[in-house]
Amino acid sequence: MFEEQAYQTTWDLFSTIPSLEDPDVTVRQEILDFNSTFKTHARARLVDGKHRILDASSYGLSTADRFAMTRMLAMSEKTLGARRIDEIFGEHFFESNFWQMWRTMFAFQKWHSATELRRYFVRFVQEFDLLDTVGGICRTKYNQYDSMIVPLQRWLVDQGVDVRFGTRVADVDFTDRPERRATRLHLEDQQGSSTIKLSENDFTFITIGSITADSSRTSPTCPKTPTPCGVMASRSTTKATTSRRKCRRRRARRSSPSWSTSSVSRTSWTRSSPRLTSPP
Repeated sequence: MFEEQAYQTTWDLFSTIPSLEDPDVTVRQEILDFNSTFKTHARARLVDGKHRILDASSYGLSTADRFAMTRMLAMSEKTLGARRIDEIFGEHFFESNFWQMWRTMFAFQKWHSATELRRYFVRFVQEFDLLDTVGGICRTKYNQYDSMIVPLQRWLVDQGVDVRFGTRVADVDFTDRPERRATRLHLEDQQGSSTIKLSENDFTFITIGSITADSSRTSPTCPKTPTPCGVMASRSTTKATTSRRKCRRRRARRSSPSWSTSSVSRTSWTRSSPRLTSPP
């Protein structure tokens, strides 16, 4: 899902990238054309345990809930510090329709960071009035991989970019203080191990420990228990976490992964999608 005001940089990028099927149409224009024809307007935003459609237009926020939201928005990130969301709001807030719609849209839980929630509130405040219909959301013509990633990858390859699949950055060498600059990447692929030496003029962007790192899949016939399905019971030995710890040992300025490995049940993300055997 995309929102036009919040993702200006993304829109600008894809205004120059040819779409998947028509090189004369950019990805941005394809998305806009698709959404002008197929407008998003949810009619069953919330459904209760008895399969009844609820009135999602009633957000159910009390005066105390609104005051807490305003107070959090007025606080600086430094003031909020490491506080959790449930340290800012009372129980009534978490029973409201607003919270149910917000947390399912942006994958929030009440024990998550209040600072992160504040950032999302500030970035998507223009969507508050449209939560019940998600009318402000733009969707791609196909899935986001085929509609956005594949066209961008094709364009990058045409520009001479070396794109490598099946390759993992197992470790990174850094210089000593004060620069703490990355000097070498240690790679692993099917052929074995290799390295890439980085010069002072190279820019290195490293992302490790994402929400989908070391993810696994289940099947419809899999039992409802995590271990037999292949879902991780511990993140302490996953590849992303191992790489992150290696970076810390080399004294790079990186946060500790212990917050996400010490409580897997509160930091993991589970998704499910229905499989249709025939058109609806």
